Amino acid sequence: MHWVIVVGKVESGWVQVATITDTIDPRVDSDLYIPIHPTPKNRRTNMQLKIAHNSYGNNGLPFLSYLRVDKVYEVPRDILRDEGMELKVRSYNSVRVS
Repeated sequence: MHWVIVVGKVESGWVQVATITDTIDPRVDSDLYIPIHPTPKNRRTNMQLKIAHNSYGNNGLPFLSYLRVDKVYEVPRDILRDEGMELKVRSYNSVRVS
């Protein structure tokens, strides 16, 4: 199982997702990893995603994590399991794929 965030819709029943990871691949530009609160903001991009309505008391994820945005996958929506979390609107708008 991989944690993902839905970043866009493709067509009926399909969505675009980006993966959540707890490590940054040193071979990939670190700016392509957006920190998720409570992981500190990226100093160069000043970006950080925040999660709302989650079971961790709106404190973000219980581990340091990043959204890797250089790889976006198209998957059927019905294979995803809803964890009851969502990005705050401002965070979602910064990663949404049109």
